[in-house]
Amino acid sequence: MSDEHKSRAQLLKELAKLRKRLAELEAPKTEGDKPEASFLETKGAMSFLFRESPVFNVIIGPNGHIKDISRAPLQEAGYSREEIIGKHVLEFIVPEDREKALAEIEKGFKGEETAELEIGIYARDGSVRTVLFSAGQALLYEGDRLAGILFTGVDITERKRAEDDLRKSEERYRLVVENASEAIVVAQDEVLRFVNPKAVEISGYSKEELTSMPFIDLVHPADRDMVMDRHRRRMRGERVPERYAFRIITRDGKVRWLEVNAVRIEWEGGPATLNFLTDITERRLAEQALIESEREKQVILDSLTAYVIYHSTDMRIVWANRSAAESLGMAPKQLIGRRCYELWNRRDEPCRGCPVVEALKTGNKQMGEVQIAEGRFWMVRAYPVRSSSGNMIGVVETVQDITEHKHAEKALRESEKRYRQLVESFDVIIYKVGKDGRFTYVNSAAEHVSGYSKDEIIGKHYTELIRPDFKEKVISFYKDQCDKKVHSTYFEFPIIRKDGREVWIGQNVQAIVEDGQLVGFQAVAQDITGRKELIRIEKLESLGMLAGGIAHDFNNLLMGIMGNISLAKVHAELGSEVFKRLTEAEKAAAQARNLTQQLLTFSRGGVPVKKTISLAELIEEAADFSLRGSNVRCEFSLPDDLWSIEADEGQISQVIQNIVLNADQAMPEGGTIRIAAENMEVGSELGLPLEPGRYVRISIADHGIGIPPEHLRKIFDPYFTTKQHGSGLGLATAYSVVKNHNGYIDVDSQLGVGTTFFIYLPASRSEPAKEDEVEEKPIKGRGRVLLMDDEEIVRNVACSMIESLGYRVELAK
Repeated sequence: MSDEHKSRAQLLKELAKLRKRLAELEAPKTEGDKPEASFLETKGAMSFLFRESPVFNVIIGPNGHIKDISRAPLQEAGYSREEIIGKHVLEFIVPEDREKALAEIEKGFKGEETAELEIGIYARDGSVRTVLFSAGQALLYEGDRLAGILFTGVDITERKRAEDDLRKSEERYRLVVENASEAIVVAQDEVLRFVNPKAVEISGYSKEELTSMPFIDLVHPADRDMVMDRHRRRMRGERVPERYAFRIITRDGKVRWLEVNAVRIEWEGGPATLNFLTDITERRLAEQALIESEREKQVILDSLTAYVIYHSTDMRIVWANRSAAESLGMAPKQLIGRRCYELWNRRDEPCRGCPVVEALKTGNKQMGEVQIAEGRFWMVRAYPVRSSSGNMIGVVETVQDITEHKHAEKALRESEKRYRQLVESFDVIIYKVGKDGRFTYVNSAAEHVSGYSKDEIIGKHYTELIRPDFKEKVISFYKDQCDKKVHSTYFEFPIIRKDGREVWIGQNVQAIVEDGQLVGFQAVAQDITGRKELIRIEKLESLGMLAGGIAHDFNNLLMGIMGNISLAKVHAELGSEVFKRLTEAEKAAAQARNLTQQLLTFSRGGVPVKKTISLAELIEEAADFSLRGSNVRCEFSLPDDLWSIEADEGQISQVIQNIVLNADQAMPEGGTIRIAAENMEVGSELGLPLEPGRYVRISIADHGIGIPPEHLRKIFDPYFTTKQHGSGLGLATAYSVVKNHNGYIDVDSQLGVGTTFFIYLPASRSEPAKEDEVEEKPIKGRGRVLLMDDEEIVRNVACSMIESLGYRVELAK
């Protein structure tokens, strides 16, 4: 064995023997027999032994100088003999070791026993080597004079490094061993030399107790012979099972089963066994209980028509009931040890997707259908079996033949498919909601009406689609359905599409009851937006007809009034009080005429007289006209390339005026109205109720108080107004005009932020015609004019005006 593999004790023992032998060779044979020559020169054999020895031999004289040294340290330190001999020994010793080295040398020359010493020696290259000198010394004489002391040591530098590495490695392994989930013990000379904390935990004995008693005392008496026999045979190098189970008696007298995995090792210079012990008590108890209860279970399982099979973890059949065996024409015992896929499917490997395989992999219950060789279908359920410690020890499989059920299921699927195709083809909405109010099914019509896909709708709460102000009403309706307080199941409510548009739904609802418990609702619903709009239009048309009739009659009266005022002004002196009063009356009549014009426009009596017009100038003029005398100013953003439109100039001007006037009234403290216009290509992707094409979009934004959300949908309704003054027809008229121009008007508003109106008008590809200004003067002349009108006041005033121009008038009704 090389020195680097020897223990410290072995090295010191060998050094002591060598030093003793050298001393014997050097010592005189008798007291009177003194050497005559140099103590090494005259003893060739001893000199050869000294210098060629593989250990560290050095002779130090009384003055501390080195007198001789063996070859080994010279080679290891890299010095020549000439560099060493005659030098003081302290020159080669590291500073921290010089004091103790000098002390031992002095003790030697005093004849005292020197101690074992570990010294750091400088090598020629500056590195430090460690030398272990043994205790004691050999005194060497030249004649009667003490010539020197022989110190014997061994270079342990490499061993020190190895020991350091070993300590680090041992620390790592110690952490692993100390924290292992298995008990780890080392047995040597039939005693446990090492035990980890897990061994203490399992046995109940302390570490000191375990390492001070024969390990066989722990083993259950019934297992001692087997355990000891295998241990001794393993120690002799014989082949014995590496893994086996046995019982121990714990400190509190309990019996526990351990599974050991043992190997032979060297431990502190001697043979030993390293043993890894796993506590398998729970597993063994479960296995024993399983065996004990097998007879009872077999009786029960044999009474079942379903196949019941218990598989081990390697998929071999441990037991099967009579039904499973009889399906193969075999006895239950004949199935034991076989694999199910070999017996029923005549395969060499498990079926694809086999629940038993999946249960073994996942440790969870599995279920699935399997088609066997004869074309029949099985419903297979696999249940993992675990010990009380949680370890899986097998899988129980139950099998039901579902072939007939599969055929019936296929027929049902085909029937359901036909039913679903029928339901999906309906243009009415069919949906189901669970008791929690969330959608569980919708047909394709629901996608079309709501704008959401089926995936987006399923799982939503039904109230998420309902217009916010209507949610409480719908919730109350469903609550009454649940409480059986209502008999009528028809209900109408508005929803908000994905694109933000409002759609009215009319639906019939039916409760879904299972086992006497309400589980949800199913409904057939229809988009009734068109119908609601038609009713609204009919109401508006009725109102419009009434308004139109009133406006027409009122217009005739105004014509008489305004005509007579104009004629009276002709005869009044300019600047007189009468002239002023007539002028004021004329202005009031003009305002009344504007009101009748709005009524006519609203009633669709004011059919637009369209021509190609430029919007920019019209917008500016209409806005400026509406803001005369107001503390609100207007900012315009109107591009030069703004498209022209085909429109009634007066009616569009009226729309701008009405909306600007609304904005002005929304900012009583003053502010800025921003009016912008832009060209826009409208497509279906925008979700606007417009035909695709070219449009001009006008936006009129104020920073007023805003419109409450509950009022937004009503602002274009002639029946609705929040103002204390005015007719309330401004926005209704604007809506009517824009609609008559095949356009669209929309609004966006936030309370405390402001309101923006958006007007979309179809663009024209023509340019506005340039009109020459013509000065209009009354045309006087002679002749007869036939005047017809059904209103006498109109005939009379018109007659007076025409006669003032020099004509004769013939009246007719």
